[in-house]
Amino acid sequence: LHSLRRRQRQMCIRDRTPDAHFMTEARYHGAKIVAVSPDYAENVKFADNWLAPHPGSDAALAQGMTHVILQEFYQNKQTPEFLNYAKQYTDLPFMVILKPSVANSNDYTSGRFVRISDLQGTDTVANAEWKPVVYDRNQAKVVVPNGTIGQRWEAGQQWNLTLKDADGQAIDPQLNITAEQQVTIDFPTFDADGNGVLKRHVPVQTVTFADSSQQLVTTVYELMLDQYGIAVSYTHLRAHETLRH
Repeated sequence: LHSLRRRQRQMCIRDRTPDAHFMTEARYHGAKIVAVSPDYAENVKFADNWLAPHPGSDAALAQGMTHVILQEFYQNKQTPEFLNYAKQYTDLPFMVILKPSVANSNDYTSGRFVRISDLQGTDTVANAEWKPVVYDRNQAKVVVPNGTIGQRWEAGQQWNLTLKDADGQAIDPQLNITAEQQVTIDFPTFDADGNGVLKRHVPVQTVTFADSSQQLVTTVYELMLDQYGIAVSYTHLRAHETLRH
């Protein structure tokens, strides 16, 4: 909330922040505010513009905005400001295990995060089961970035979101997975017609865990692109697998 007062432009979607003085201070600093809310919420009175979608459609509006951001600033054009923010402040680069789908025996669904304990066991790294991992492009290997919950309770560690690993090496988390193949993934759907399954094709990599098991993994970023239906070309895969949809 403290960062609100320093922002020059803000869009608030269904925000009922009780600490309204932050928005007042932002306005005093010249911030321009757009409020998105079906009703006259507490933040609307501070706004320069009020976008009032039909009740119940504000989530669809937000998803539409997200689709445009992903398509225009991550796929059509690699925008450093967007990419760097996602690498440092979100879970998009983190690796995720895929597990067999309950709905379809030949498909998969997203499971839990890959942890460093999966790759190295629990003896060599403190709080290993609480440390998810990313693939670092600088060192060309899987690393634990700063800021995981495992480091929060590890003595002597600086708990922050600086893009470094436990050894203090600068890292560059990879958003995409280094794809070896594509598999069909099932996403749950909920609409007026009832519950259902949305099928997509997600790029995956096979990783050998410490217990010698072979696991299919991808990243949160890949799953998000998939769920939003953002097409990505992988030219190094087989011809019939080069475009996911």
